Amino acid sequence: MATIALITPPFTQLSAPYAATPFLAGTLVRRGHTVRQYDLSIDTALRFFSRDGLSRLFDDVAAGTFAKKKEVRRFLRDRDAYCDTIDAVIRFLQGKDVSLARRIITRDFLPEGPRFASLAEISFSSLALTDAAVHLASLYIDDIHDLARSTVLPDFGLGRYRERIGRCASTFDEIHRVLGNEDIISALLGEALAACDLSGVSLAGITIPFPGNLFGALTAAQWIKKHHPSMPVVIGGGYVNTELRSLSDARIFDLVDYITLDDGEGPLLALIDRITSGGDLVRTFVRENGAVRFIKGADALPIDHGAPRYDGLPLDRYITLMESCNPMFRIWSERGYAKLRAAHGCYWHRCAFCDTTLDYICRYAPSTGSALADQAAEIQQRIGISAFHFVDEAMPANVMRTFSEALLERKMTATWWGNVRFDRSWTRALCAAVKRGGCVAVTGGLEGVTDQVLTNMNKGISIGEMACTLRNFSEAGILTHAYLMYGFPSATDTDTVDALEIVRQLFSLGILQSAYWHRFALTVHSEVFHRPKDLGITVTGTRGAFANNDVAYDEKEPLDWMGDGLNAAIFNYMNGNALDRDVREWFDEDVPKPRVGKKYAAKLIASR
Repeated sequence: MATIALITPPFTQLSAPYAATPFLAGTLVRRGHTVRQYDLSIDTALRFFSRDGLSRLFDDVAAGTFAKKKEVRRFLRDRDAYCDTIDAVIRFLQGKDVSLARRIITRDFLPEGPRFASLAEISFSSLALTDAAVHLASLYIDDIHDLARSTVLPDFGLGRYRERIGRCASTFDEIHRVLGNEDIISALLGEALAACDLSGVSLAGITIPFPGNLFGALTAAQWIKKHHPSMPVVIGGGYVNTELRSLSDARIFDLVDYITLDDGEGPLLALIDRITSGGDLVRTFVRENGAVRFIKGADALPIDHGAPRYDGLPLDRYITLMESCNPMFRIWSERGYAKLRAAHGCYWHRCAFCDTTLDYICRYAPSTGSALADQAAEIQQRIGISAFHFVDEAMPANVMRTFSEALLERKMTATWWGNVRFDRSWTRALCAAVKRGGCVAVTGGLEGVTDQVLTNMNKGISIGEMACTLRNFSEAGILTHAYLMYGFPSATDTDTVDALEIVRQLFSLGILQSAYWHRFALTVHSEVFHRPKDLGITVTGTRGAFANNDVAYDEKEPLDWMGDGLNAAIFNYMNGNALDRDVREWFDEDVPKPRVGKKYAAKLIASR
C-alpha cells in the first residue's frame, strides 16, 4: 500500500474543498492506500488575507510607481486600518467570531473602498444582521483583491491565478518563460507547501480543474521537484482533460512525471501499481527519449460511486463570501457544503456547444438514491456536515426522487442543491418531493432561450418546457439560477434581444432568481467544431503543441458588443431593479424590437 498526497492548487474556491481530491481520496482509501489532502487554494488565500500578507502587499505597492494613482494613495493611507482588521474579518467569515457582525454593521469598523459604492444599487437594508455584515466584509475583501489586481498582481483573482496564461497556452513558451518569477502569491504558495507533510509520500497528485489553476499547479510541481526531487508528480483534472489531449511539447515533463486523462481513479491506481510493483499505465502521458508518449492501457474502470473523503482538509478554515445580496447567487460562496455526485456524465449529452465527445460528459452512469443517502449519512457521521452540493452535469430526476425518499424514510435532515436540465421530468409533484427531501436550489442552462437557437444548439428542450419547469421549482420554494449564452453561431442580435426579453419576463414572474450570461466559446470537443459550416462559421484557429481547447473562428455577425448590456440587465434583474425597463435600453447601439410579446412567458406557461 502507498501514501499519496493529493493537492488542490491556488486558486479554486474558498468556501469548500474542490470536489476532485475528496472523490479521489475516497477511492484510494477504499483500496487500502493512505491519503494526505492539501488544499493550497484556501491555505494560500488565508496567508494572503492576513496581517503579514497585507503588509507584504502594501510594501510592494508602495515601492512601485502605483502610488501615483489617486485610488491607490487612498488605500495606502488606510494601510493600518486594513492590516489591523483583516485577521478579525477572516475569523468572522469562517464563522468563528459571529459577534463581530455588530461592529461591522456600524460602518465605522472596516475601511471602505470603491466596492462599497454598489450598496446604493442593491437592497442591502433588507438583509439580516449577520448577512449584512458578511456582505460588507465581502466587499472589504473585494477591495483588497482589486488593489492587488490593479497594481502588483494583475492576474490575481479569488478563484483564479494567472488565468490568462492558462487560457492562451497553445504553446508552453510563456509558461516556461514566466515560471519561477516570484510574486507574493508564489512566495506564499511556497510557504504553504513547506508546511505540508510530504515525508514518506510515494506520489504527489495535483488536480488542475480550470485554466486559472494551471500556473499555480505548475508552480507547486516545480517546488516539489526542487525540494523532493525523487518524488513522482502527476497532474490531471478538468483542464488537463479538455486542454492537453493532443500534448506534444515535452518541456512540461521538467516539472511533472505523469499526466493523466479523464477520470483520475483508474490512472492513479495503475500509476501506484507501476511505482510499487511495475504495472502498466492507463490513459497517461509520459516523456520517453525526449518525446511525449501517450499510453492508453486498459479500458476505463467502472465508475466508483463511493463517498468522498475529507480526511485532513481544514474544514473549519473555509470562508463565506457574499458579494451579491441575491439569495440564489450567493449560494456558491457559502461555506459548509460537502460534495456528492448523483451520476457520472450527462443523460442528454447532445448539446452542440458542450464537450460531448469527452468521457466526463458522454459516459453516463447513474448512482442510486439509496446509495447517495448512505454517502450522505457517512459524511454526516465523519465530519458533521449535512449540507451537500451535487456536482453533476445534470442531476437525474429519478435518482433525486429516490434520494429524497430515502432521506425521509431514514428521518435524515439534509440540505442540498445542484445542477439540472430544466426538462419535463421535473414535474410539480417531483419538485415538491425533492423540496421535502431538502433541495433548496437548482441551477441549469437556459442557454439560447429562444426556440430557434435552442434547436440549433440541440438542447432538446423548448423554452416553454423550461419556463414550466422553472415554475414548478419556484412553486415548491426552490431557488433557481440560469446559465445563459450569447454569441452562439447562427444567433442574431434579434435572437439575443428576444432572449433578454424572455429572461426579463421570467424574473418578473418570480420563477427565476438569478442568472449569468456566458459568451459562446468554440471548443474542439464540441459538435459545433465538427460541423461549423452548418452554423455559418469558419474555423481559423490552429492546434498548438501544448493546450488545445478553445478555437478561434470567423462568423458573419459577431455579438461581443452586446455583452455589457446583457450583463448590466441581469445585474439589475437579480436585485429586483428595472424589471419594467425596455430591454433595448441596455445597449449602446440600436437593436431590433423584441419579436415576443410582453406576456410571452406567462402565455407559454398557461398553455401547458
